Amino acid sequence: MARDWKGAYAGMHARGEADFPPACLYYVLQLNRQISRERSGRPMTPEELTEYFRKRIRIDFGPLANRVLQEWGPTPEHLGRAVVLLGRHGCLKLDATDTAASFAADSRSFID
Repeated sequence: MARDWKGAYAGMHARGEADFPPACLYYVLQLNRQISRERSGRPMTPEELTEYFRKRIRIDFGPLANRVLQEWGPTPEHLGRAVVLLGRHGCLKLDATDTAASFAADSRSFID
């Protein structure tokens, strides 16, 4: 998590890769940092992150969760793409299993 958020987003935007709203990418970044602290740095699998995201989004956004998710993307693959993008720009450390496709194994929508 070496690169600062603003610099990373500026790089994404300059390269035309910022296909998520800034709030979405920042939320995913902060969620990953929170998980890392809670797990004492132990890595989380894409499946675990997807389930954690599913739970936290409801807690953090309450009745607005579905609206937020409609803007951000309704599938685990969208979450995977956001994680990979953040990793590519130096905000997150990725493992070999951290691909958008590995998140797509869970095909359930985040939207009820």
